[in-house]
Amino acid sequence: REMMNKLIEVGLGFSAEADSVAAAKTALDAALGKLKKRPDLTLVFYSGEYDPHAISAVVKTALGSSPFIGGSTDAVVFGDKLHSSGIGIACLKSDYLHFGIAGCDNISDETTKKVQSTVRSAVQSIPLDQYTDAYLAFNRVKKGNITGMIRIPNFFCFVLTRGFQVIRMGNEDLIIEG
Repeated sequence: REMMNKLIEVGLGFSAEADSVAAAKTALDAALGKLKKRPDLTLVFYSGEYDPHAISAVVKTALGSSPFIGGSTDAVVFGDKLHSSGIGIACLKSDYLHFGIAGCDNISDETTKKVQSTVRSAVQSIPLDQYTDAYLAFNRVKKGNITGMIRIPNFFCFVLTRGFQVIRMGNEDLIIEG
């Protein structure tokens, strides 16, 4: 656990205030307050009667161009409780992890092609330092056993789909294939 704290900083925040703006500010301020620097990725999830546009506006104002993802869910897990109403925010900062984000609409039309394009856009948006990242990759090969490196995934992908919409459902098999 101590080693993990050196590799990634995480700031968490939660609010169950009824007002969308107040709840988003409270949760985001708590999450950002636990980081020393601006986050590389912020995850925002809410459950209950919140205005997603108001939440997004609060996050965009506070983070500027820093990326964030998230959306609505049936419940928010925070601490040791399941909250049927509230906003949970996690801010991630790491010199060793890089994040790329992309999205698309109307996934039910040309699903495989859209997924491939979206993943390609996400990977291309990953900010890399050509000197530091090349040095770290070189050091991994130089100091490590190559067979151990094969098991280390360099990239992984989270796919978040929109909630249930009968007329716009994406075929999960085609999403995974893409």
